[in-house]
Amino acid sequence: MRAIFSGGQGLLKTAKSGPGKNITSPVPQGDSSGDIKRELEAQVAAMAEANDAEHKISVFRDERGIVIRIMDRAFFDEGRAELKETAKESLRKIAPIIKKSDRHLRVEAHTDNVPINTAEFKSNWELSVRRATEVVRHLIDEYDFPPERISASGYAEYRPVAANDTAENRALNRRIELILVDASNPNAP
Repeated sequence: MRAIFSGGQGLLKTAKSGPGKNITSPVPQGDSSGDIKRELEAQVAAMAEANDAEHKISVFRDERGIVIRIMDRAFFDEGRAELKETAKESLRKIAPIIKKSDRHLRVEAHTDNVPINTAEFKSNWELSVRRATEVVRHLIDEYDFPPERISASGYAEYRPVAANDTAENRALNRRIELILVDASNPNAP
């Protein structure tokens, strides 16, 4: 317990070393994130080779964890939140890999800064949140993803990866990110 409250590993394995002496060592958490990342990269590469390149999916690691970035046109029609069939096919290929990890999965949806005001979505906030929850719902309903290990976040246009000054840059900002959250991340859910 001391290790848990002092910032240690928390899970300890006790072994005897000589008469009456206990030694503790961290127990590996079982999530081989390097293997998961390599498997995702291989699947994304296979999808690109199979002429799915227009889906524009990439896998990388940053301070949040392992990130699968999907450009929005691969998943949604403009101004819409219903998953396209191509999105469902992409998720069919990567969901089993993601599910192997014991990490929390955060689904983030982002838009560009072009205002939306439709009967369904009064702002980019509503659109981004709905898109994120559509992906979450699909992963839970279709792949039995554990609901306690998944969350949805909508950021509208407020976390751009490029300036919203050209059509190409705005397209880069319209994205879905599936993040296998790094447990050491203080912002992890």
